[in-house]
Amino acid sequence: MKIYAIILAGGEGKRAGGNKLSKAIDGKPMLQWVIESAKEADFEGIILVSGKEKDFCEELSKIYNITHVYNENWNLGMGYTLKKGVENLPKDADGFAILLGDMPYIKKETLNALIKEFSNHKEIIIPTFQGKKGHPPIFSTKYVQEVSRVFKDMGAREVIKNHQEKVKFIEVKDEGILIDIDTFNSN
Repeated sequence: MKIYAIILAGGEGKRAGGNKLSKAIDGKPMLQWVIESAKEADFEGIILVSGKEKDFCEELSKIYNITHVYNENWNLGMGYTLKKGVENLPKDADGFAILLGDMPYIKKETLNALIKEFSNHKEIIIPTFQGKKGHPPIFSTKYVQEVSRVFKDMGAREVIKNHQEKVKFIEVKDEGILIDIDTFNSN
């Protein structure tokens, strides 16, 4: 099973005062935590899709030896960033996980549990924590065309809604799947 991580790092970070992915959390940039968890997990590869913080993302992609793709339409919404990510999946990919650059607390064990579950249910996997849906979902590549047609800030929600019978929810012991950082009070 070849499952790739697509890390969406194309946002503006307005609510966080701008450039939030490069802001430090516990001594390191937020996005670096996300990349390190993905690198430690059993993904075949990682595609980092940048936008406003292009130079910062390019630098991290070189450090971690991952694929970097710039989304020139980053200001039009997350859907365009996701589209750019799935367009750059290798032809041999079986699935892809959608990780958000502002969710630094997801554990590699959680990512591996989702990857393992995907090998048994090759459709759509969504993690839950105490019954609440979180990130990252993992999709079969058979949904690439459909995900590519989603625009603005819809992300992949529309695809999930259209294929609810194909979704398998996996309860995990990781509150990090629910925590995204939108504002910074202090570091």
